[in-house]
Amino acid sequence: MGLNNLVDGDGAAFYWGADFTLADGTIYDPSTQLRSLLKDAYAQVFFSTGVCVGIYQAYASYNPIKQPVISIALGIAFTDLLFAIIAGFTVWGAIGFLMKTGAPEAYQTTSVGLAFIAMPTASAQAGMGKMYSFFCFTLWLAGLDSAFCYVESMVTNMLDLMNENRMDGKSLARRALCAAVVCMFGIAITGAFTTNFGWILFDMVEHYIANFLIVPVGLLQCICVAW
Repeated sequence: MGLNNLVDGDGAAFYWGADFTLADGTIYDPSTQLRSLLKDAYAQVFFSTGVCVGIYQAYASYNPIKQPVISIALGIAFTDLLFAIIAGFTVWGAIGFLMKTGAPEAYQTTSVGLAFIAMPTASAQAGMGKMYSFFCFTLWLAGLDSAFCYVESMVTNMLDLMNENRMDGKSLARRALCAAVVCMFGIAITGAFTTNFGWILFDMVEHYIANFLIVPVGLLQCICVAW
């Protein structure tokens, strides 16, 4: 067992567009699902780069006026593309391995199911449980980093709106108060995901945000910025 077994199977072929059989026995042909695939791709790009969340507006407010933003934006986009390709090989390699072993976890279709059902099953069967534990640790770090980004985006934009983005004592106190309010509000909302209904609620929220909110908001923001 090991890494060679984990990438064994037809995962790479599926990743490049080969047909494969779904859990109900039907043949999935990616060429017939281009509209859905493009929508998912747009949503993933907007989410992973932080577009339409207000992160870049917050961070940009600390940059010099003549900051070379075009080169930085290209660097972020291509770095995200590189990691997306690596992640695609990792996920589809695990799915191909699970299909070859006949594990039903190979047919998880949501990001939550892939991350917390399919990937740990593949890691356990391949004897790589410690590597999955390390993956969970890096996932926690990524979530913590994203939380800082979201809080900072809301706090900075709120302070900009109140014209309080200075470094004097009064403004720093208002920043601390604003950050506390945003964090408490976030805890109150996300606390619902820790209940018994939380798994279903999380899946529903992710579905509707990814399919009906991120794509139109992201496209409108790109058009406005380009304009």
